[in-house]
Amino acid sequence: MLCAPVGTPPIGVVYVQGRADGASFDARHRDCAALFAQQLALVAERVRGVRAPGDDVDHTADVRRRFVSPRLIGKSRALARVLSEAASMAPLDVGVLITGPSGTGKSELARAIHANSRRAGGPFVAVNCAAIPANLVESELFGVERGAHSTATQRTVGKVGAARGGTLFLDEVGELPFDAQAKLLQLLQDRQYYPVGSAQLVTADVRIIAATNVDLRDRVDKQTFRADLYYRLNVVTIEMPGLADRRDDLPDLARHLCRDACARHGLPTLELRAPRWPRSATSRGLARSASWPTRWRPAPSAPPPTAPPRCARRTSSRRGPPATTNPTTARPRAASSAASSSTSSPTATGTSRPRSRGSASPARTSTT
Repeated sequence: MLCAPVGTPPIGVVYVQGRADGASFDARHRDCAALFAQQLALVAERVRGVRAPGDDVDHTADVRRRFVSPRLIGKSRALARVLSEAASMAPLDVGVLITGPSGTGKSELARAIHANSRRAGGPFVAVNCAAIPANLVESELFGVERGAHSTATQRTVGKVGAARGGTLFLDEVGELPFDAQAKLLQLLQDRQYYPVGSAQLVTADVRIIAATNVDLRDRVDKQTFRADLYYRLNVVTIEMPGLADRRDDLPDLARHLCRDACARHGLPTLELRAPRWPRSATSRGLARSASWPTRWRPAPSAPPPTAPPRCARRTSSRRGPPATTNPTTARPRAASSAASSSTSSPTATGTSRPRSRGSASPARTSTT
């Protein structure tokens, strides 16, 4: 009898009893069984969704005691790293640049940094730089005086003034027009700005947190983003990981989104539970083994899946171009077509070939 444990800690065993020739097992057979058990453990852990020891531990518990962040769902090591970096930067009145794929929770992290800072009592003003028209960026950020232009019928306080004493969050800062980047650079350098149509210098009392899902370093190389502004923003950088790096957070995220959707639509509370399937098909196992490209959002609206290439409607590439309407070429094409189908068409003398048994329509005849 030969036994080899599968996995550490063991989740099974490879059991071999007896040989066909009745001989005993030797060291070579033992090594082969151990190697087979090691390979089988890799497959079994992926299929059955077995979690390594310590994966059920909340790695964010320690940092959450000093950094309140209820909207950042999860307890993985990747999220714990992000929260630890944010907790170190929150008390300091310095700018923070948050990077990462779109929809990974950069705005929620910015709100958490504001809520744990000395400016928590002030306003949190979020600005989507990609949604502001290029000719209105300066007015939206710095405000406009009455009569500054034809549409300025009254004095308007910009987003910088509205965030006085608090935090100004510039989302998608990489999409800021090049002309407006110089104005933002002056704000970061001097903490002062001029409202549109005003000659009076205004002091800005705000903390600026920026976020982007593009590579600003690459934009600087392509000369579409100012290098001096990049270095001003890139004082402290926190990178938000995507779902592919936070697989352990997927069950918690799914439960949170389900409860949030039920509360928003006034539906009875639903709880996600593992169905009574084999463990290889449970929701937790499928979620951990699936391919998660990037994103999640607090209000999810999943796009319809893209049909695989084999399911797409095939278009014949062997068909030639449509028949030409040139009368000089139409006759030879028709003649050749008739010649090629001579097995089913009548001969030139007007007699047709015998019909196949069970044919529904009589054979056609033609004369020349």
